Amino acid sequence: MSEPDTNLTGSESYASPAAVRQGGPPGAPAPIRIVSTDFDGTLYAPDENPPTPPEWWRRIRALQAQGVKWIVNTGRDMASWRSVWDPLAETAGTAPDGLILVEREIYERRGGEWRPWEEWNRRCREAHEALFRDLAAAAREWAAWARARGGAVIYEDPYSPLCIVGDTMEDAEAICGYVQAQLRRFPEAILVRNDVYARLAHRDFTKGAALRAVAERLGVGPENVFAAGDHLNDLSMLNLRAARRLAAPANAVVEVKEAVRRQGGWVSRLPHARGVLEAMDALSLGGRGATRENP
Repeated sequence: MSEPDTNLTGSESYASPAAVRQGGPPGAPAPIRIVSTDFDGTLYAPDENPPTPPEWWRRIRALQAQGVKWIVNTGRDMASWRSVWDPLAETAGTAPDGLILVEREIYERRGGEWRPWEEWNRRCREAHEALFRDLAAAAREWAAWARARGGAVIYEDPYSPLCIVGDTMEDAEAICGYVQAQLRRFPEAILVRNDVYARLAHRDFTKGAALRAVAERLGVGPENVFAAGDHLNDLSMLNLRAARRLAAPANAVVEVKEAVRRQGGWVSRLPHARGVLEAMDALSLGGRGATRENP
């Protein structure tokens, strides 16, 4: 099936009156204009059948028909994203309007393809190249320390001079704790972690920063943004600076659940996409959401 074209480059993306209308009774929640979701673990659960339930695809298609933009905000690169998305595309009957890849690069869907936001991605690339030059020698030392411990897989790739795959969660936590302590010498650097995986990045280019850039380009405030995620690398977008309606499914890690609750978001007792759907209902109708799990 052919995919509709999209536009993330200006306010004309919101031509639908239903999507831009601010009406309603006093105190009604602002309309959602951007839905930003993590993918793996949040919407996509490969051990389930199907990995993403049909009700998610129905909901997101309906929202897109009203002018809402769906952004997938993931740690995957483009090749990895296509490997998991392409088999799902026919079932989905739609596609994300935009992608934030490797937790920092922005792409929009045009002509059935995802096209890079050249200016943002260029600045992102240049900032990372400069940072990685500065800490190259240190990263080699950290990698040698981690390899000497045994167990973990330590390597570099085009996105980071130090990538970590812990043998266990405890192993990952030990290595990440060591690297975090060393990063005090490099204030522009952060360690981005998801489960046993971690890599270095520039603190100005995160999931949250990229989401704010998309919203600014569209003329959308955080009160019109819904964000959902399940792991540590989602925390920068699960922040009121980026989105005022925050959600975590039941399978989210403790740190994410605590951050979402603390900011008045919704923590579901349902896992993965069903938990996100529950949160969308609760936060759209309830305004401020809840500070506890839904009973």
